Order: sequence, then C-alpha cells, then structure tokens
Amino acid sequence: MQSDFALRKAVKFILLTLVRKGELIHATWDEVDFKNKVWTIPAERMKAKRAHNVYLSEQVLDLIVAFQIYSEGSPYLLPGRTNRGKPIANSSINRVIDHCIKYINREKPLIDDFTVHDLRRTGSTLLHEMGFNSDWIEKSLAHEQQACELYITRLSTKLKDER
Repeated sequence: MQSDFALRKAVKFILLTLVRKGELIHATWDEVDFKNKVWTIPAERMKAKRAHNVYLSEQVLDLIVAFQIYSEGSPYLLPGRTNRGKPIANSSINRVIDHCIKYINREKPLIDDFTVHDLRRTGSTLLHEMGFNSDWIEKSLAHEQQACELYITRLSTKLKDER
C-alpha cells in the first residue's frame, strides 16, 4: 500500500485547499512557487481549461515540504509507489477515506460513506455558512460563476421575449 504518511498528508492538503483530487495527484514541483506561496495548476489539468492559482497557507507549505521529503526527487508532489516517475494511483486517496470510515464505524455505524470530492462540497458549504464571501469561495474552488450568470441572463431575456 502507498505510504500512509503521504496519503494522510494528501487528505489534509485537500481539506486545507479544497482542490480536486486529480489536481493534487498530478501536481508537479515546477508548478509550485515557494517564494510567492502559490501553486499554479495549468489550464490543461483544470476542469474549466483555465489556469488556476492556489494560494498556499503556512500549513499547506508545511505539507508540501513533507511531500518533498517523501517524493525523493520525483517530478510529482505525490509519486507512485513503484514508479517515482509517475503520480500516485487515482484510487490511493480514496482508500485512505475508506479506511477512515471503516475505522470510525468499526463498532457501530456512526458516519455514512463519503468521497474525496465530498470534502470539497462540505468545505464550500461550511465556508458559506460561516459567512465568507461567496465570490471568494467559488474562485478558490475554481468555479466560474460567469458562465452561470451568462446563462441566467440569456434565459431571463428569452423568457421576457416570449411574454
């Protein structure tokens, strides 16, 4: 099994940044700017096909330093177990979540199953409930509201025209 150390750190990284699992799995060292404390995910790896900046807190930078030690010269923040020239398997982080759920529910069911992506949704919900600016949250999640707003404007115009 993949190093528990790196995988636990990967889950914590996702909790702190709310990035998509695939964005972290394929992250490379040349994308991280330590001086400016920013990780730029290239457009070709983003769902919206636009580069995305993830601003790195001190806690996240500490995790990245731990990844450096673990990666042993790999181009990936989270290299594969048998081939350091490739990223970890897509299912690796899922297994950490599955093991946690099984451990928590070992004596009696306490929590329902959830996925890595559910962490993003939950983080977004909690930040909204805490009153953080919705635009900041959506931008941090790399959600572009422009497309939604454009759709609503077009739909509104169409409905007015039909009246």
